[in-house]
Amino acid sequence: MNDLRTKLIRLAHEKPELRAQLLPLIKEAGEKVAHKPHIREINRNTNRAGLSSMLYSINAGENKSKFHEMHVDGTTLKRVWGALTDRGGFGRTQSKSESFSSPEQAMRQMQKIKQSKIRGSSKYIDAYGPNHKTPDGKKLPQGQYPVGLTRDVGFGWGTQESAFCLPELKRLQEDLAKHEAVLSRTLPSSDMGKKILGQIKTLTRYLNKQMSLCG
Repeated sequence: MNDLRTKLIRLAHEKPELRAQLLPLIKEAGEKVAHKPHIREINRNTNRAGLSSMLYSINAGENKSKFHEMHVDGTTLKRVWGALTDRGGFGRTQSKSESFSSPEQAMRQMQKIKQSKIRGSSKYIDAYGPNHKTPDGKKLPQGQYPVGLTRDVGFGWGTQESAFCLPELKRLQEDLAKHEAVLSRTLPSSDMGKKILGQIKTLTRYLNKQMSLCG
């Protein structure tokens, strides 16, 4: 269960009057949110060990929203790349596996490719690096892609599924702000009110971060 879906379920439990709005989103959040790597072996530990790389590029000016993943398994370097979609494991991707004489050689090749993409014209961002943040400088969840462009993106073989800034999530942001204002005014000293406000603020921060890079 992803973090957003968990928070939506908790909010629906805390605020019954919002359930009619939240229940469709709970189902949708299980499918259409910023997602984790396509290569399952990629995680914080393999990244720290220099065995994996998780990169993405969101460029509204060039109408491109894409990812590039790599993982070293023994002497094999596995690569997966394609459109940065709104559902991990979905959308058309390409992949390639290369064998090397040693794990060290495979790791060197991975780092070479990684640096060429970070320094190249597409300016890829490391999903575990210091530049993985919102435009106003807030850190994004490590090892998780942000929501990408609202438009279709092509990779030479045709239009791919794109990562949508869901209108439902935009409306949820607006509704949360309204309810936060009401509760702050009507239940300023209530323990229940404070608990609900805390949940709303947590969900609001999460949504603001994940939606900050939408085109």
